[in-house]
Amino acid sequence: MRMYFNQLGQIIREQDYECLRDLTQWIIMPSCTDIGVCKVLPNFRMSEYIIQGFKGNGPQMIKNIILATNPSRLSFRGKQMVFCRYNYFKKIKRNHLDKLQL
Repeated sequence: MRMYFNQLGQIIREQDYECLRDLTQWIIMPSCTDIGVCKVLPNFRMSEYIIQGFKGNGPQMIKNIILATNPSRLSFRGKQMVFCRYNYFKKIKRNHLDKLQL
């Protein structure tokens, strides 16, 4: 996973995507299916070690990165939102009954 974050950060810095590097707020939240993360909610935030290469250093550094827990409560323009990375649809579908054919 660390390798993928390194590659993404390298692409953003080398291609000089200034809006992604300087203006975008990055919120990184773990999922229950990520490597090294417990399969039980709530999940702790990811380690700084994993995103170290993504963040970079020097003048090309990606600035606005938040490591969030799963689930997370975020405030945006005075509204409170809760985000959770979990496939609830799969769990609902498992308990679904098909139409009965009469």
